[in-house]
Amino acid sequence: KLDYVDLYLIHWPAPSRDLYVDTWRALIRLREEGKVKSIGVSNFTAEHLDRIIAETGIAPVLNQIELHPRFQQTALARADAERGVLTESWSPLGRGAMLDDATIGEIASRLGRTPAQVILRWHVQNGFVVIPKSVTASRIAENFDLFSFELTQEDMARIAGLDDGGGRIGPDPMTAEFQGLGFKPYREPARHAAPVPGRPRRMGWAGWRGGRPEAGSAAPMRRKAARRRRRFRPEGARPLPGRTRCRT
Repeated sequence: KLDYVDLYLIHWPAPSRDLYVDTWRALIRLREEGKVKSIGVSNFTAEHLDRIIAETGIAPVLNQIELHPRFQQTALARADAERGVLTESWSPLGRGAMLDDATIGEIASRLGRTPAQVILRWHVQNGFVVIPKSVTASRIAENFDLFSFELTQEDMARIAGLDDGGGRIGPDPMTAEFQGLGFKPYREPARHAAPVPGRPRRMGWAGWRGGRPEAGSAAPMRRKAARRRRRFRPEGARPLPGRTRCRT
């Protein structure tokens, strides 16, 4: 059990649902209650950032966006910086597609580094927070070893030239809705839902009405326990609320 979490993000704005401002207010409340140390967003555009800042007066500490040499989002990274928001790169290696790039390979060969290290160093030198993912111990150690070398200005310029406006890999934040992936709006369940024709209706601890209980139901065991309590209850005794009196 945790007393607090260090960082809590809104994953997607889903603008057509128009709930991200209310969600941001909820995160602000969690921070005020001490349950979260820092709050941020993910996949927000400059328009989304401006709206939550204007309506709440609170800016996120960071904006986690898809960012890699093939899709550099320079305008959005600049917008983040202008609003005092850190840019964090998800999919920083382009899901591995950039590891085979010839330009990256040439730079890595000259520096005696791996293509992954060159790309991650490019993120670091641009001031981005970078979150590479690996389950291989050697690669995890390799990903940390980024501060014993630097890319030259020429290297940075060559990598900047790899940018492609159509290089997005993940969903577009302006249209992503995730329909069919199990993301459904929460609805408060009805306390006394109408029975479904042909299906028994469950009435909480009172058992079942309108038919036999379904297979695996705990209702028969509850009835058996109730009969046992009545059988062993001393004559004239009344059970205390929430307790069961049994004869030892």
